[in-house]
Amino acid sequence: MILKEIKRGEMGYGLLIENDGYISLDSEANKVIKESLHDENNGWFVPNPFIVSAVFQKYGIKNANGRIYPEEILKREVERYMERVKERKALGECYTADAKILTVRGWKNIAEVTEDDNVLTLNTETNKIEFQKVTKKIELDFNGDLIHLKSKDIDEKVTPNHQYVIYRKNRKVFYCNCTAEKLFNQELNNQNKSYIPQLDAVNDKGIDLKKVKFEKIPYEGKVYCVETPNHTFYVSENNKHHWSHNCNHPSESVIDLERVSHNIIELHWEGSTLVGKMELNITEAFRRYGVCSSLGDTVANLLMNGYKIGVSSRGIGSVSEKYGVTMVGNDFELICWDVVSEPSTPGAYISTKEDSSDLVQYIESKEKPKNKTVVNEKINRLKDILL
Repeated sequence: MILKEIKRGEMGYGLLIENDGYISLDSEANKVIKESLHDENNGWFVPNPFIVSAVFQKYGIKNANGRIYPEEILKREVERYMERVKERKALGECYTADAKILTVRGWKNIAEVTEDDNVLTLNTETNKIEFQKVTKKIELDFNGDLIHLKSKDIDEKVTPNHQYVIYRKNRKVFYCNCTAEKLFNQELNNQNKSYIPQLDAVNDKGIDLKKVKFEKIPYEGKVYCVETPNHTFYVSENNKHHWSHNCNHPSESVIDLERVSHNIIELHWEGSTLVGKMELNITEAFRRYGVCSSLGDTVANLLMNGYKIGVSSRGIGSVSEKYGVTMVGNDFELICWDVVSEPSTPGAYISTKEDSSDLVQYIESKEKPKNKTVVNEKINRLKDILL
């Protein structure tokens, strides 16, 4: 399935790419960067490792695409991102081999399901049950914590990124798709008033999320998932059945390593600004002879020649208009940060100084103005949102 890019001025759910794509030159900034990497006696100095500081993103302000990332949402995603950086976990999806899927020929172990199988699916827009052919079978290695969901109606273990179909109790209509991690952390709005549907999504009571217990269990091994046009399939584990949402896996399960330019090694907040460090992927050919044979070499070469370049985020989520401004929704999931010629986040530039001293001008002060009442603070925040 094609994941639509949500461009400037558009609303909806899809891929959020924050990149304007043009180069901005600043002579003073160029001079600072060049001087930090140039030795009058020995010429250019190529650090080993080549670690640079950067402003990555900001919350609560409009970027060049007119979008605002709320503080709680961006901080939540950065925290998850840093967990992956620290633990270096494999990113798998969905179920272990214990799960089964209902096909036209009956229940079949998820590990044995193929793209030739027709499986029972649910159209969450019409609530109609349909048999559809599997469009993709996913099998990945996973090393990390599974989330165990257990009640009288459910008893299964899934990866944190696995998504569940969520319905509202009062309206008995589809509400959203929510990951096991968010359910574990109680991050779903009105979670106690929601349920995971069973065979009849509207008329059955479903699996009451208020009664489900969650725990994390270490696991290393294979995980499996399937994709269908309706994105929803009927699953069973320990003889307990319900509808489950597939994970919209990318067309390739690996990153093209030829496109890797950097590795983010540290992130922290300075007020509302996210700053940190990244190590550039520098080859020995570039260090010795100045030959650019990787994207990391290219980034380093641009920095050493005084170009001011930046970073911008890539993520998936919804965008909607609230109070006259474009807001990123609670379902936003951060994918990565790319090196770009001009960042959409104002002032999100890379610095070759490890102490990031020349990035201070782009970072909001953490000190609050004196003699400022709580009422005035709220008024100013409201003005910032409405402007």
